[in-house]
Amino acid sequence: ATAAAAAAASAAASATAASPGRAAVYPGQPTQEKPAVYQPPPARTERMQITLPAGAAAGTPVHVATSSGGEFEIVVPEGCGPGQVLEFDLPAPPLATQSV
Repeated sequence: ATAAAAAAASAAASATAASPGRAAVYPGQPTQEKPAVYQPPPARTERMQITLPAGAAAGTPVHVATSSGGEFEIVVPEGCGPGQVLEFDLPAPPLATQSV
């Protein structure tokens, strides 16, 4: 029975032993590999540049029209005021799809 147990242990060890390029993984030992996780594609953005209008003060909303006809509202950041140029990214419109 001892020889059979030793043979079984040897077979188990060789089944989990490292193959070329991989580290050995033993039962109960955490692996370094992480499971694949779905990564959505990066969100598309549209770079905008506006000159703050008269009356724009920190904390006040300003409406921004995009080149695609969309409209957004931004809040004037601290330290910014009328005549100052702001650059920021807004979500880009969805890509056009074709029907077949």
